[in-house]
Amino acid sequence: ESGWSVEFRKKFVPILKGRIGGKLEEWNQNQDDNLGNWRLVQGDGMSICEVGVPFGGVPEETGRRIEKHLQRLKTLSATIDETINQCLNTDDEDELPLKFTPEQVRAKNGKNGKKLWVVIDGYVVDATDFANSHPGGISKILSTDSKRSGYTGKEFGFSLSKGKNAHFPRTAKIFEEGAKSFDSLQQHVTVKFDPDHAGSIVILGKLRP
Repeated sequence: ESGWSVEFRKKFVPILKGRIGGKLEEWNQNQDDNLGNWRLVQGDGMSICEVGVPFGGVPEETGRRIEKHLQRLKTLSATIDETINQCLNTDDEDELPLKFTPEQVRAKNGKNGKKLWVVIDGYVVDATDFANSHPGGISKILSTDSKRSGYTGKEFGFSLSKGKNAHFPRTAKIFEEGAKSFDSLQQHVTVKFDPDHAGSIVILGKLRP
């Protein structure tokens, strides 16, 4: 922990927690044995997550459980490296958070090679990568910003936590963690809803009222 600056830790810890929270939840739900439950560590230190491993009936069983968790942690290495690189390279102007007008969001419609921006719970997100892996494609993601999709009945009213799309509690929780990281760090935050299958979104800023 002493090898990293306080400023780096303030950036790194909440971003990584936001990125791996969904994975920890998945591990806890898909257990083929009593391996113990993971949780995110609270506080400002560099500790990110922890697990209480139950003792087995014999030492070999306990060792097998620990080895299983170590293998799981190895799958997070790419996410950790990506987060470190993001936190070490934040001087570019493109990394600065912004507030966007509705016109700016509409202009990024995913057509003719353009990026695809949508609004979720008031946050402007780059959904280009996510749309490329979504079964419904760009047309489905674009409908996010329509009046019919939002809980407010107005354009850009889409929400993962309110209205008819609130039946995705896990997705809403992951996005909420990403939004908290954005608000805390004031820089772009990548959110990955499904580490194994779907693409990611990037929270760019907020929609101007």
